[in-house]
Amino acid sequence: MIFAFLIILLAGAIGEKVLETPFWSFNGTWLLPSFFLSHGIKVFSGPHTGSYQSTLYGPVTVLTYLPTALMRTPNAVVLSASILTVLLGFGAALWMHMAASRGQWRLSILPFLATGFMILYLEPLRYSCIRIHADAPAIFFGALAMIALCRGKRLNTLGLLASAACAVLSVWAKQPFIGVPIGLCIFIAITQGRRQLLRYFLFLVLAGAAISAVFAVTFGVHELYFNLLWVPAHQPWKNSSKIGALFQNFRWLITIAFPVFVGLAACIIYLYRKSKLSLASLRSFTSRKIWFASLVVGVCSLPLSVMGASKMGGDVNSFSLCLFFLLLALMLLLQEAMISAADSQLCNIAHASILALMGVAMSFTVLFIALIPTHLRSLPDTEQEVAFRYVLAHPGQVYFPWFPLVHLMAEHADYNSGYGLWDHVAAGVVPSEQEFRTHMPSSAESVAFGRDGNTHVSDMNLMTYLPGYICASRNPELPGFIILSKTPATGGCKLITPEDMDRFSKEGSKGTPTP
Repeated sequence: MIFAFLIILLAGAIGEKVLETPFWSFNGTWLLPSFFLSHGIKVFSGPHTGSYQSTLYGPVTVLTYLPTALMRTPNAVVLSASILTVLLGFGAALWMHMAASRGQWRLSILPFLATGFMILYLEPLRYSCIRIHADAPAIFFGALAMIALCRGKRLNTLGLLASAACAVLSVWAKQPFIGVPIGLCIFIAITQGRRQLLRYFLFLVLAGAAISAVFAVTFGVHELYFNLLWVPAHQPWKNSSKIGALFQNFRWLITIAFPVFVGLAACIIYLYRKSKLSLASLRSFTSRKIWFASLVVGVCSLPLSVMGASKMGGDVNSFSLCLFFLLLALMLLLQEAMISAADSQLCNIAHASILALMGVAMSFTVLFIALIPTHLRSLPDTEQEVAFRYVLAHPGQVYFPWFPLVHLMAEHADYNSGYGLWDHVAAGVVPSEQEFRTHMPSSAESVAFGRDGNTHVSDMNLMTYLPGYICASRNPELPGFIILSKTPATGGCKLITPEDMDRFSKEGSKGTPTP
């Protein structure tokens, strides 16, 4: 009965976060490559050869979210994609708990519920397992790679091959997940020895070559290199001092994930003192243990997480690269203690630790369930839905640079994205005004900005490419939007000065500057 109640609470807390996703335009923007694929539009373009989109992540992510292209409204698209993200992220955690339960799956229910609430509590994991991004597909395939290595009593060829393929797919979902195959190689070296490591490395090479060849033929070698490697590599760091940026973001990670690091440190110290582990006994103790594979992968991914957060455009979700696997290592270790501890005191300590972590996480997440009715009432008025209805009624009249999915769904048009433009400009790929206007409505009378995006992103001024739209105006069919229109033939509005534009960019969603 208690488990059923906790499952309902977890589902409600997840549902509330899913209902938030249509209110942030970036969730729809990340789905644009999947819609391109379904519409026969080139997904990855080279420099100065197509529209400017956020296509920084691999084909696996594009293919994963392809089913969302069946939806008919932006809200339906984003909600279905968020549900798919939940199934991938939370499904990976559930699968790992089940695989580590040794057939005693009932004993994995409480640890999984605690993991679920911790995912909602930790901001990087809440971002990656609820919002739409490349993280969830990469996490899912990374988890499958671990499970394939640790299932059964013996490590066979099929398990090695399946793990290698999943590890490669994880990297092709999001490049920084290269920590998954690296960590699994180290895990095999520690637990299985050099011979199995060489076999696994060979399978990684074969799987990587085969999968990469398929993607190269399908999407283009030069285009994949430019979007997945060149552009991210050339984007600037947040701090002029790279060491300072890395240190600052490492402190940020420690602050966010403090309970996980403390819990892991306590468990490792206890195991070392209680079991008197040595290098010789470590192999037998950790062999086939999913928690140890997750720990090694998490540690290997930690530097990549910090580096991702230190680059311009890197957000808190960068920490999920390591944090998901470190959290699972902790929870699976506690689950292992509950299942196999001969000492009842140790079992009680593990049980109490799981309850304590879950209790803290629940206190920060469950109360938001009360917001579900409010979200449901507000869904018809999300900015993407309002913009979608307007474009359907008035095609080609208004350009929404932060809602490219709206234009694609309503007009079947491939227009520049504000996010994509910044990605390229930050890397040094700067379009001309004419090049930019090729991928926007040719007869657009106005440009509209909502809560999520305005004229400036860091040092990039979007209006550099739209110099004719300098007159502030309002549109009753677009409530809450900031509208910039072309200069009218007669009076009716005041021209915006550079000072007004600076104030406009700072005000964002606060309203249209007063004429």
